[in-house]
Amino acid sequence: MAILSSTKSADEREFYIPRKADKYLRFQYGREWKTSIKKQRYLSGQKLEKLQNIKRFLKLTFRAMKNNKEIMLAKKEFLSKLCETLDIDNIKSIKKSGEGFCDTYIILANKNVVIKKNNQERFEYFKNDFAKVEPVYSFLEYKLRFEHEKKLFESLGYGEVTILDDIIVFPYLNAKPLSDFIGNDKFYIYLKEAIALLKNELISHGDFHIDNILVGKKIYIIDFEMVFSDYLSKKEQFYFDIYYFFAKLEYQYKKFFDNSFDDLKKFIDLNFSVAEKVKIIEVVDRTKKYFFSVNGARVELFR
Repeated sequence: MAILSSTKSADEREFYIPRKADKYLRFQYGREWKTSIKKQRYLSGQKLEKLQNIKRFLKLTFRAMKNNKEIMLAKKEFLSKLCETLDIDNIKSIKKSGEGFCDTYIILANKNVVIKKNNQERFEYFKNDFAKVEPVYSFLEYKLRFEHEKKLFESLGYGEVTILDDIIVFPYLNAKPLSDFIGNDKFYIYLKEAIALLKNELISHGDFHIDNILVGKKIYIIDFEMVFSDYLSKKEQFYFDIYYFFAKLEYQYKKFFDNSFDDLKKFIDLNFSVAEKVKIIEVVDRTKKYFFSVNGARVELFR
């Protein structure tokens, strides 16, 4: 049963509102919800402010509902046409995932795929907002980023990638993000394998974090959208990726990071030599003026 109805304003524009709006407003705000605020002289200033906030909230909510519906219809139409182009049918589910430079959709159907559509507006936002990191990263336009992702994904043997203008299509990897294994005894085993893969395959990732590591039949590393500039050497890029992993781990899972600090430090001591830890700190010192302000706890992991 529909929960929305529509009404027209004086200028004939149509808006979506809750069905049985009178009943809804009476339930939420009392029988006198129609009474003008000016007439309610007995109301305290605090109550007047609350009512004014409610009116503003309703106005913004109805506008957002209308905008969201238009956006959802546009996305539905886009996905429908795309599925036809890719010969995808018997769709079981479509799930939106991630908000990087692209809008990402996981489609489980007769063939399971991950679709990434370039979001130029978000790309421009990140490019402008993080202009100070330009020496560390090169903000390539989507065609060059897609070619970069396709090359790395296929070189790792994960399957064939298709590029359709501003859309890139990957085979779905039946795996879970490493973040699902936080608190699990195998967490550090999987992390060690991911770092070994990064190092052995000479992958310069740029966004190496816990949710870009997948655990399935084997360990996968995904999402190669960030591209390093030549500001860092290949070796320095690896050290930056290692630092970035733990820096972002603290940002994303601070409680786990704080509670597991000793275990994380032990993991680093077991898997990186003293010389390597010195190199990581050197890279941190070199890049901190362009990137995250360095938290002492993160660097302390490598001392």
